[in-house]
Amino acid sequence: MTTFAILIAILIALVAGTYGVIKWKSFARRHRAAVNVLLAKHTYGTLSERDRRRVQDQVVSIFKEVQYEGSVEFDNETQRYGWYALAMAELEIAPAVQAYVHPKWYLVRNPFVAISPTDKLLTMVSNYLRDKHGVNVTIDPEDKYMERLKALINNPH
Repeated sequence: MTTFAILIAILIALVAGTYGVIKWKSFARRHRAAVNVLLAKHTYGTLSERDRRRVQDQVVSIFKEVQYEGSVEFDNETQRYGWYALAMAELEIAPAVQAYVHPKWYLVRNPFVAISPTDKLLTMVSNYLRDKHGVNVTIDPEDKYMERLKALINNPH
């Protein structure tokens, strides 16, 4: 092999390796978000009305900490339960299925964009929770973002 061919082979290997690392990090990030979302939905459903209110109040408190001035609205369940997971972590409410993440929540930086409600990982994690832990929880794939965007375009006032 010539030196040029060896350099090309090394370059291809580096590009492929970098691509693999990026894909793995994306998968891992989305997997953590999927686990949090599904466990938060299940856990929230097991809470008392008082604790549910505490979770909702904690989300509002988090939004105020980051100086978000708008109302707390979610376009889909992945956003809602992603933020609920963050709030439950801050309130030290453990996931109801402790054998899965034992005993804490995953750190997910921005639940608004962490995972799409149509991501196939949600189905995979949901199936795992059902098969291994007897927990039947799913996420509605509906996303109201496009509806709100269309309404904003049609009625700019």
